[in-house]
Amino acid sequence: MKAKAAFRPPVENPLIESLTRACVPLLLKGMFHDLRVTFRPDDLRRLGELRGERMLLLPNHPSTEDPITMFELARQLGEPMHYVAAREVFDFDHGVRGWLFQRCGVYSVIRGAPDRESFRMTRQILTRGSRRLVIFVEGEISYRNDILIPFQQGVLQLALSAQEDVCEQFESAPPVYVAPVAIRYFYAPGVEAAMRQSVERLEEALGLETPDSEVSGSDAFGDSSAACGEASTGLFRRIVAIGERIVGMQEALMRLSGEGKTMNERVSQLKNKLLAKMEHYLELETPSGENPLDRVRAIRNRMDKVLYAYDDPDGLCAYEREGIQGRSRAFAEFYDDLDRVVNFMTYKEEDFTAKSPSERFVEMIYRLEKEVFGERRLSHPRTAAIQIGECEDLRARMPQWQASRKQAVADLCRSLEADMRALLQTAQPPG
Repeated sequence: MKAKAAFRPPVENPLIESLTRACVPLLLKGMFHDLRVTFRPDDLRRLGELRGERMLLLPNHPSTEDPITMFELARQLGEPMHYVAAREVFDFDHGVRGWLFQRCGVYSVIRGAPDRESFRMTRQILTRGSRRLVIFVEGEISYRNDILIPFQQGVLQLALSAQEDVCEQFESAPPVYVAPVAIRYFYAPGVEAAMRQSVERLEEALGLETPDSEVSGSDAFGDSSAACGEASTGLFRRIVAIGERIVGMQEALMRLSGEGKTMNERVSQLKNKLLAKMEHYLELETPSGENPLDRVRAIRNRMDKVLYAYDDPDGLCAYEREGIQGRSRAFAEFYDDLDRVVNFMTYKEEDFTAKSPSERFVEMIYRLEKEVFGERRLSHPRTAAIQIGECEDLRARMPQWQASRKQAVADLCRSLEADMRALLQTAQPPG
């Protein structure tokens, strides 16, 4: 039997799409704990003026809530869109989530892999122009509001290829637009109380004592505004102690020494050891000088090629099914380790100080909770402030694309990353 990627295509179902869009406000209120989503009026107006045009929207990916914010964008615009999601998401909740997603315009991609069916679908959608397409261009959740993971250049190559297709099909070629979408979260006043509760839960789980001076909650923020206030030195030290405890425990498990090393060096050492272990098992070469994110993508690629080798496992013989199930059990620990690597991918000691804004403290607590509890437990109302950058007409890049495809993709990537950083820096908390 010939192996092939288990692609999950979008399935048109206007009724389910309409019902889902109508339910988005209820989901934001309930399931997503009073998450507000705000847009700049001019951004919505510009997108409205380009209704019906071929367009690729490229959001950053700081949080697990990002997809619902894009559904809210579709609701605000009053039009359906297509979205790309990681292949494994379609198996969550015994496949129920994937079934619903497909009928809401979502299709799958095996991350880091040459998923030809998914790439073909992306190119077709951009060429046809029937709907706008949303792709989280970082490819992984960064867990940071203001720091980007390097963009996946393959996404931009597909966009430029689609523009080339359009130019070949039409005498007067219409444009394919690309636009960065910056998502930044701001927390409602009172988040400091939720932060202390989370820190106490973490301390209890790790066997750390809560300092007597912290029990009364006298450790106050410099400003009552969650987005702008400076976290206190006391709470900062407690979070650092939790992080050091976790790193120390992982070092002991992996027989590593952190003596004489900075926290940056210790975290890097842990990431490299975890990645090297997986690369050895999967018979992947450990590259020299390659950044951890590229190594994560290569590992996911190899595992996904094994786990999603067949569309219909029920059609396999018992021996083949047992082989796939055995690998799936072996990979379970690897997926946890990959999550651990990505969880601390953008951690830099110098970015986290006693003077950091409180939103950065919340992000660190999220990471620590994910490591210790396997899930985020801190819950507090917040706002996703979304800004949409200029919609670039890719026809202007066709001469460079024809001359040097690699250079055209690299230049487009640099331009979009710069625009995204500028948008994130200018984002403001709701008034």
